[in-house]
Amino acid sequence: MSANTSEITTKINFDRFGVIFFVLIPLVLLGFWKSYFLKFFEDTNSLTGFMHFHAILMTAWVTLLIVQPTLIKRKKMKTHRLIGKFSYLLMPLIMVSMLFLVHKSGNLKPIVEQTFVNALLGLLGFFVIGICYFVAIINRHNTAIHARAMVGTGLALLDPTLMRIFGPLFFPVGAFIAIAIIIGVFVVLIVWERKQASGRWIFPSLLAIYFIAYFLLTFQLYTNNSINFSLLDSLMKWFYSLPLT
Repeated sequence: MSANTSEITTKINFDRFGVIFFVLIPLVLLGFWKSYFLKFFEDTNSLTGFMHFHAILMTAWVTLLIVQPTLIKRKKMKTHRLIGKFSYLLMPLIMVSMLFLVHKSGNLKPIVEQTFVNALLGLLGFFVIGICYFVAIINRHNTAIHARAMVGTGLALLDPTLMRIFGPLFFPVGAFIAIAIIIGVFVVLIVWERKQASGRWIFPSLLAIYFIAYFLLTFQLYTNNSINFSLLDSLMKWFYSLPLT
């Protein structure tokens, strides 16, 4: 993750996002406390190597999101670029770990529920993080785009975290609360930088992706699993049939 600090300052000071991403730490602890962290204190074998693998990698990624903007703010660009090269290894491993989790989760479902839409929440994070990272890397010399895309990889953590915090409280209202917060964050960012000339297409694009995904999930919920993407559903069943997990 490198950035060209000679570019005109953006309306949002992305150098400060290292501090902002500290908020992810207590949120993730709260969101994954029952499903992951609490199980360390229980006499259970429900935690798998795939879960630990993913948790370690995502911890490294959140650390990177905190450290890299801080290095930019302190003008330590050589260190920033050096650590950024580590992401070339880290991100592919994260993508693989996410696919493992999607595969494991899908295999626990009856075959009639092994559909694309039912896997959408897991796939949503996979595609958003992957797309944002790809955009960030190919635009690593364009600060406006690079910074926003890297922020997008961090915002992708809001969905699995907030869904676990609010979703179980009073289903399905809790899930809609999580969705409202996530959409609200993107709306605030879009309004905040509405006059920015360069790179401001990132957040509206991500908002559109989330909106479509949430619409499909909501429609699926209230129409008794009526959505049928035959090609994508077949692809998911093939994926689940692979001996990965």
